[in-house]
Amino acid sequence: MEEPVPNWDFHSSTFFTDAFGNVVSLAAGGAPLANGGIDFGASAIANYAATVNGSSGAWYELRWNVQSVADSGKVFIVGARRAGSPRFLLPPVNIWARQGR
Repeated sequence: MEEPVPNWDFHSSTFFTDAFGNVVSLAAGGAPLANGGIDFGASAIANYAATVNGSSGAWYELRWNVQSVADSGKVFIVGARRAGSPRFLLPPVNIWARQGR
């Protein structure tokens, strides 16, 4: 499923600050990948990671990776996992999104 992101220029913007005060980098780079998803076994990379509080009160660790592609677009890979929970009960979830043609 494709969902357009309205009114955001991913080509000229390299970062923004989210509602939680985290700096979110949109430049190519970010969290290391393993088996097609975010590698939570590796250390978090500054400006490509955040910890946020969900509506249930649980804390979640977010990490992302940005890749430039041939048509001047970008691929965004975002991984999330519940902070502090046993990893075998709640494995990380990864979402891929592509901007461009």
